[in-house]
Amino acid sequence: MTGPASGHTIGIVGGTWRARVTPSGALVAMDGSVILDWWVAAEDRWHTPAREPTCRQRLVEGVPVVETAIRVPGGDVVETVYAVADGGGLAVVALQNRSPAPIAVALSRRDLLTSHPPATVPVQGGDAPPDALVLPIGHRSTVVVAIAPDRSGPGLLPSGLPKPEQVVRGWLRQTEVGADVRLPESPAVALPTLRSRLLLDGPPAADEPVPFLVAVAELGRLGVDVEPSVEAAAVAADELARLTRDRSAPVPWLVDAGLAAAGEVFGRAGHRRGVEDVAAARAGRSDVEPVPLAPAGDLTDLAWALRRVAVERSGAVDLFPASFPPAWRGHAVEAYRVPIGAGMLAVALRWHGTRPAVLWEIDGPGATVLRCSGLDPAWSTSTARGEALLAEPGTACTLRGDPTASGGEVGTSAPLIG
Repeated sequence: MTGPASGHTIGIVGGTWRARVTPSGALVAMDGSVILDWWVAAEDRWHTPAREPTCRQRLVEGVPVVETAIRVPGGDVVETVYAVADGGGLAVVALQNRSPAPIAVALSRRDLLTSHPPATVPVQGGDAPPDALVLPIGHRSTVVVAIAPDRSGPGLLPSGLPKPEQVVRGWLRQTEVGADVRLPESPAVALPTLRSRLLLDGPPAADEPVPFLVAVAELGRLGVDVEPSVEAAAVAADELARLTRDRSAPVPWLVDAGLAAAGEVFGRAGHRRGVEDVAAARAGRSDVEPVPLAPAGDLTDLAWALRRVAVERSGAVDLFPASFPPAWRGHAVEAYRVPIGAGMLAVALRWHGTRPAVLWEIDGPGATVLRCSGLDPAWSTSTARGEALLAEPGTACTLRGDPTASGGEVGTSAPLIG
C-alpha cells in the first residue's frame, strides 16, 4: 500500500484535520487514525485498486476533490474523496458504480457514517479483511459514506451534504482570488492545484528561501494573514540579498523572484523598512537571468507564470520581457490581478498579423513606466490605461500608443481589458 507521504491532501480551509488520498484511493488521515482502504467485488472477481493496472486518478478541476477509478466488466467504479465543513467537518467518500451490473465495495473501517445500513456478510475470496464493512451498490448507482474526524461514527450520514461538483466550485472560487494568468499552449501551470495545496498545507520550510517566499506571497494574495511569516521572510530575504552581491555572474531569476515576493510580503504586513531593503537589493542588479521557457513543476511555477507576463523593478514594469518565446508569437496572452507595487495590473496581448498589440490597465496609486522589451524595445508609456500596436518583433517602430509612448501615435479610445 502507498504510504501517507504520497498522494493528494484533502481538508477544509481554516480547519486542522487533514488526510492524504493515496494514488490507489486509500484515505490516510494525518491524525494517526486507521487507514480507509477499499476493494470492489464485481461479477468477475474481487478487485484491489492498489494492484489494478486500470487504476487511475485525477484531481477534479485541479482542486482537492480526488477521483480514483478502476475498470470492472462493462464500466468503471469511481471513488470520489473530498472534505466538507458540514457536521463539524467530514471526509466524504462517494462510491459510484458506472457498470451495468451490481457490485459490492468493502471498506477497511467500520466507524463510518452511512446513509444506509451496510451488509452483514463477511468478505470471502479477496484481499479485504473478513470484518470489512460491505456496501452493495446497484448498477449506475452511488453510495456515500463519511469519516467524522472526531471519530464519532458509526452512525447515520447527515442529509444534504454538498456534492462533489459543489465542492469543486467552492474551491475554484477560493483559488481564483489571486492572479489569473492565461498563457498560450505550453507546459501547463496548474494554479488552482498549487493554490489549494498551499491553503491546506501552508508554505514549505523557510530553509528553502525562494519557494517559501513565493508561497507566502501567494497566500497573501489569497487573503491569508502574512504577519506570522514576516520574521522568517526577513531571514530568507537576507539570504537571497547576499547572493545578489556576487558580480561574477548574472542573478538567477529565482533569486530575484524570491526577493520580489519578499517585498510583496513586507508590503502587505506594513513593514516599510523591509520593502525598501528589498528594493535596494534588486535595484543594484539589473543583470537577471531570463525566465526559462518551461515551468519547473513545483511551487516556483507561481512566480514563473507571473514573470512570463510582467517583471517589475525600480518603478518600471516590463511586459512580456526579453525571454518572450518565439513559439508564442501570434497567440493571445491575458493576465489579471498581477501585483505590481501597491496596485494591480491587467494586461492582454493580441496580434494584428505579425504585429503585437498590448492592452493594459493599472489599478493603484502612483505612476508606473511600462515597457515591452521582448517584443518592442523602443516602446514605453507611463499612462495607467491604454492600448498600443507595437512594431513587428525585430523592428523598432511603434505605430499606436499614447502621448508618452516612444514613437507612438495617440489612439482615440482605450477599451477596458476583458
